[in-house]
Amino acid sequence: MVAPGGVASYVYPPKGNEIIMGTDLIRSPQPKFRADVERAIQSRRLVLSEPHQMKIGIFGMFARRAIYQGDKFWGISSITLDIPTIIESAGLKSNQSNLEMALRDRADQVLFGDASVFDAGPISFRVVLPEGSWELAAIPVGGWNKSIEEPLRLFAAAGLIIVALLTVLIYVISGRHQFLSLAVKSKTSALEKELADRKRAEEALEDSEERYRLVVENANESIIIAQDGMIKFFNPKAIEASGYSREELQSKPFAELIHPDDREKVLESHQKRIQGRNIPGIYDFRIIDRLGRTRWIVINSVKILWMGRPATLNFISDITERKLAEEDMRKAKEKAELAARAKSEFLANMSHEIRTPMNAVLGMTGLLLEEKLTPLQKEYVEIIRSSGNILLATINDILDLSKIERGKMDLEEQPFRLINCVEDSINLVSMKASDKGLILNYLIEDDTPSVIISDPIRLRQVLANLLNNAVKFTEKGEVRLLVAGRNLDQGKSELHFAIEDTGIGIPEGSIDKLFQPFSQVDASTTQKYEGTGLGLAISKELVGLMGGRIWAQSKLGKGSVFHFTILAKGESGETAAVKLANGVAPPTRFSSNGARDQPLRILLAEDNLINQKVMLQMLKKLGHQADIAADGLEVLQAVEVQTYDVILMDVQMPKMDGLEAAKAIRQHSPSAGQPCIIAITAYALEGDRKKCLDAGMDNYLSKPVKLEDLRSALESCSSIARSSS
Repeated sequence: MVAPGGVASYVYPPKGNEIIMGTDLIRSPQPKFRADVERAIQSRRLVLSEPHQMKIGIFGMFARRAIYQGDKFWGISSITLDIPTIIESAGLKSNQSNLEMALRDRADQVLFGDASVFDAGPISFRVVLPEGSWELAAIPVGGWNKSIEEPLRLFAAAGLIIVALLTVLIYVISGRHQFLSLAVKSKTSALEKELADRKRAEEALEDSEERYRLVVENANESIIIAQDGMIKFFNPKAIEASGYSREELQSKPFAELIHPDDREKVLESHQKRIQGRNIPGIYDFRIIDRLGRTRWIVINSVKILWMGRPATLNFISDITERKLAEEDMRKAKEKAELAARAKSEFLANMSHEIRTPMNAVLGMTGLLLEEKLTPLQKEYVEIIRSSGNILLATINDILDLSKIERGKMDLEEQPFRLINCVEDSINLVSMKASDKGLILNYLIEDDTPSVIISDPIRLRQVLANLLNNAVKFTEKGEVRLLVAGRNLDQGKSELHFAIEDTGIGIPEGSIDKLFQPFSQVDASTTQKYEGTGLGLAISKELVGLMGGRIWAQSKLGKGSVFHFTILAKGESGETAAVKLANGVAPPTRFSSNGARDQPLRILLAEDNLINQKVMLQMLKKLGHQADIAADGLEVLQAVEVQTYDVILMDVQMPKMDGLEAAKAIRQHSPSAGQPCIIAITAYALEGDRKKCLDAGMDNYLSKPVKLEDLRSALESCSSIARSSS
């Protein structure tokens, strides 16, 4: 037994000696027991206790020795001496030796046998050792009248054995004392190191736990651990967010916190995560707080082991404000889209209502100008046509701006010769410049690509707008267009256009207003020069769609320079020639007056009587005649009895509109005899052209129809008719 500090903490063998563990030897309630221990501590030698009946059920005594670490008392080592077992180990058993024996120490304390043995004239054997002395005595059983030679021989042998046993025992204890002293020193050093390491580890753990505790308790998001349908852990933020007390949260199934409409989805996700299935860890749903309010939360959930069993660790943030803002934005978006649809419908209706009579006005004036008129009559007609064109340009500007604002302006990409686009733009303003006596010219630098891939119509629109402004605000001098280009990466080029004039100029502080819708530098110029202030705003947006920018430089009274750039793919040489050839339809033979050698068979579908007359006169100028249908049903009836090369189809008609009529023709007419269908419509918004083409039409003309546009459309249909035949 080893007793550090006097308290038994190690016993061998442990089995059967459990009762000794924890016994305090120094503070024993038995005075003799306590005195033996104190004697061993003070003498620092082996001390044998008096024989007694021990707790473990044997009769014996203790051999004890104090253990010191230097001069400091550490504890006690103790060995139990089972006296009967020692005597029997020497071969001295009463039923074998015929001797009655007893053992006592030098204080005459009988350790084994009866004390009367020592008073009956025994044969004795004294055992003297450095740690003490003992006397072993024996008398014959039944008195001295029996022969005891053999027993005496055994007695002498037993004495020697007992001496040897006690000697070994003493030195074992002594040796164990030395071993224990060394072990104590080693163990003490190891324990001290272990205790120091453990203390450092505990301090580090406490420090780590304190940091984690501070993080968790002061986190801006709720942290909970859910297991078996209950909330096993939560931080203060979770209490604050839910409105429940700590006790209420601990006793409430977490499913009750979830909004009924989201409960099934959330619980299913939780169960799948517990099962280890791979599902998204971040999602949002609604909860109900203690006041019954619905709150939106986003949760980041991961599977963990809590107390050795699966659970989920959940980080929760309240996103109610964000959801409300998103809902407000959604409603605002719907409201804006509704307003945009209403605006689009209004513009479409207004476009139709204005373009329909404008078709008659401009169509009739165009036809009238080809008649023999007096100079005064011709002047009146020119005024009518000019005013109609101004009104039409205003309508087109408003529609273009509406398309751009709604993001519905799409650009086309096709190869074209840059010089053709420049000259077409110059030609549009050449007559007005000539009337004012202005010099109008252009210069294209040599390094500029001759053929580019872009949208020629929109580029021409920007050039015409800027050239028209330059001519409008210049009373004398010149207007010049300069074009330069530079190569970029991946076969692209940047084209730089500059329109210079010697006009009235612009005040420096007013240049920023130029490109804003419905904005003009000086409102008084509107009446003098006309215009809505939309042209530059539309040009800015178109240039932006083409990957460029627009800006202006000006000096009041000296003139202005308007610059803009676009990005385009540049082509030159054989590649450009091939692309241009592939993009041009084969020519159709027309007479010198623009009429085709053989007239086309044409059906005009138009419900407006005035527009019927205008279109018939235009067709007559081109050498054609046409049958009339007032609605879609009449169109279907006409194509059943007559084969037509071309159908000029108004879109908005009673009974059946042009889109439905075109679809019916494409579905039911033989493919070999399909006519070319050209949409003639007053609708000019983005998407109207696509609707017509999707319905099976081949081309699209918006009212008011110009004679040249009609001629080009009929030429295209003539090519289709020839290829079909």
